[in-house]
Amino acid sequence: MGSDEVLGLAFLGVLGWLVLLGARSIGSLATAAWARWGRWELLDHAERTIDLSPLGLRLRPFVVRQEFQGRCAPSADGNLGTGGALWGGSLELSSFLLHEAQAAGVHLDGAKVVELGAGLGLTSMVIATAAQAVGGSHEAARPRSVVVTDGHAPVVELCRQNVQANLSDHEVSACGLEVQRLGWGASVSALGPEPFDVILGSDVVYHPAPLPLLLDSILSLCGPSTCVVIAYTPRGNVVARQHCDAFFSDLSGFFAKVDTYRSEDLRLSRIRAELLAKKDNSAVTALSGGGDLSEVGPGCVKVFKGFRKTKVDETV
Repeated sequence: MGSDEVLGLAFLGVLGWLVLLGARSIGSLATAAWARWGRWELLDHAERTIDLSPLGLRLRPFVVRQEFQGRCAPSADGNLGTGGALWGGSLELSSFLLHEAQAAGVHLDGAKVVELGAGLGLTSMVIATAAQAVGGSHEAARPRSVVVTDGHAPVVELCRQNVQANLSDHEVSACGLEVQRLGWGASVSALGPEPFDVILGSDVVYHPAPLPLLLDSILSLCGPSTCVVIAYTPRGNVVARQHCDAFFSDLSGFFAKVDTYRSEDLRLSRIRAELLAKKDNSAVTALSGGGDLSEVGPGCVKVFKGFRKTKVDETV
C-alpha cells in the first residue's frame, strides 16, 4: 500500500470520527433543547398537578394554580413574575424536608416554620399535609406553626387560593398555617417577636438585586436554634452567580455549620431516574418544575445551623 493510500485512509478515518463526534454533539444538544422546551411548556398550564406519592408518603396530589407570562419581575399589568410559576426548587425542598431533613439535623416536629418567597406555596402545603400522612411505620413531623410569605401582593393572593384549594380546614389549623405578605428587608415585626426554628427558601437567590434584603430578613428572623434551609440552582450569567456565591458566603458567616446536599444524591433525583427508566413520563412531569431561567449547574440544598449574631468570615 502506497503512502498516498495510507494518507487517504487516515483522512477518511479522521473525517469519519469528526462526523460521528458532530452527530453525537448535535444529538446531545437536541436532547437538551427538547428537555428545556418541555420544562418551559409546563409554564403554559394554568394548573399543575403535583403527585408526590412516588416519594414514599401517602400524599394526595396537589393541584396548584400558576400565572406566569414569561417575565421574571412582577409588573403593574398583572404579571406576577417568577412568583406565579412552579419551579423545581420547591419540589427539591419539599422532597428534602420529607426524607432527608431529620438526618440533616432539621427538625420540623413542634417547630415554628416560615417560608420566604413562597410563590405558589407548595413546600409549606407539603409539610402541612405530610403531618397528617403516615409514611411506613411513622407519622410525619408536625410543625407548631407554618407562616407562608411572599413580597408581592398578587402572588400572596394566588398562594392563599392554592392553600384553600388543597388543604382542609383541619390541616390548616393543625399546623397553624397562615399566608402573609412579607417583603424582604421590610419590618418582620408582623410575624411576631419570637425567632423561627426553621426558615425555608427555594429558588430565591437567582437574581442579585434583592439578595442583601433577603439576607437582612433571614438574620432578623433567626434565633440561637434557628436552622435555615435553601434549595438552590445556579442560574444566570457569571456576575449573577458571583452575587449568589457572595450571599451564601455572607450568610454562612453567621452560622457555625453549613452543609450542602447535591441534588443528584437526594431522593427526588433517584425517584426521577427510576421513573425515567420505566418510561413513566407522566409521573416524571408531575415531579418536575417548569422553566429553567438559564440553569448553568446542578442544584443543591444548603442547610445552615448554629446561628450567631456576630459574623465570622467563613466560606460556604
